Amino acid sequence: MMSLFEVMGAMDSIEIGLWVSGFMLVMVIIGVRVAFAAAIAGFLGLVWIFSAKLGFERGLLVAIKMAGTIPHSKVSSLALSLIPTFILIGFLAYHAGLTRSLFEAAKRWVGWLPGGMGVATVFSTAGFAAVSGASVATSAVFARIAVPEMLKLGYDKRFAAGVVAAGGTLASLIPPSAILVIYAIIVEQDVGALLMAGFLPGAVSALIYGGLVVFLALTRKNFGPPVRGFTWKERFETSGSDAYIRSSRHNRRMYLWRRRDSYRSWRVRCIIDSGLGYFPRQSLERN
Repeated sequence: MMSLFEVMGAMDSIEIGLWVSGFMLVMVIIGVRVAFAAAIAGFLGLVWIFSAKLGFERGLLVAIKMAGTIPHSKVSSLALSLIPTFILIGFLAYHAGLTRSLFEAAKRWVGWLPGGMGVATVFSTAGFAAVSGASVATSAVFARIAVPEMLKLGYDKRFAAGVVAAGGTLASLIPPSAILVIYAIIVEQDVGALLMAGFLPGAVSALIYGGLVVFLALTRKNFGPPVRGFTWKERFETSGSDAYIRSSRHNRRMYLWRRRDSYRSWRVRCIIDSGLGYFPRQSLERN
């Protein structure tokens, strides 16, 4: 009968990876921070794999050496430097009042539809996704802004939470998307091209989500009433409307600009303008 160590040594790298991933999930569930859980699980996985081939002592030494070099080689990637920039832009946008302005603009323009506040939430999350890049952050921000507004108007609590959660997923498609950057590195594809490719599916997804909200509001009357009473002047005056116009203008430039050397410089410029050029002046003055 094989001992435990013999069984562990007979496993291939995929089986070891599954066991280590399960151990990491257990650590996360019991309260260990994700970063530490991933680091511990990764190190144990390296020790396990190399110990099966080289023995425990040599496997431990090799694992320690790799644990000291792999993290640096991964985080020193130039493409990954985009992610902190996306986070910074989203942070500035939130504290400048862009999120509330986007929600107010969407409410005035599409609030008259059945389930209008839900549709407004979807489109405002799509607008914020264009400067955030993080789906969890987008959901967290609009959970504080949109859900209380919908509950005040009598919207179903589960429906309100579901709309915000679904709208947050748009940030994983609409550029700048941190997930697309990481995926591009994994599959060794051009980061800029992949970000650009995500815009159209993200926009189509936002329209589909909005249409689904309208359909649910029509079929289930208790989901929430529309919001009416806004004039055309009030719709155009809202500061968030300018954000949507500028966003479409910049994305059009990014698609139409074909020269490769200028394409990259415009990509950086559009990302910066998307984050810093939309801030409502009154919000900046107030803060």
